[in-house]
Amino acid sequence: PPKPDLAAQKRAADAARRAAELERLAATSFSDALDREAVALSEDDEEAVAMSFAQGIYQLIVANWSRPPSARNGMEARLIVELVPTGDVVGVTLVKGSGNEAFDRSAEQAIRKAGKFDVPKEPEVFETYFRRLPVLFKPEDLLR
Repeated sequence: PPKPDLAAQKRAADAARRAAELERLAATSFSDALDREAVALSEDDEEAVAMSFAQGIYQLIVANWSRPPSARNGMEARLIVELVPTGDVVGVTLVKGSGNEAFDRSAEQAIRKAGKFDVPKEPEVFETYFRRLPVLFKPEDLLR
């Protein structure tokens, strides 16, 4: 029988944990995230810094989002935002659509309209967390 690839399983679990943490922190205040950024960069602190930058990115996307009339609570669109170290958006990929084309398009347009995000200057932190940034769009999180 094939043997499980424990390293691949660990990487997948770590990636899932990071994605869940990014989603959780989207609900926390930006000032709390910025406070965590001030902590020195040990391995654990890199995640805290990444989360603070992710919160700022999320807020900028929300500020550039126009909610389509057809958007409903319960919809989700998962996207991958490709960034370069300057913070410029070089690609947006819809990974899993909501089933509503207008909503999915509005999520992508909000990211493209923002165009550039503040990202960590530390190359290792950028490459680990921001080169390909997962974004979860949910209308109930974006009410204005």
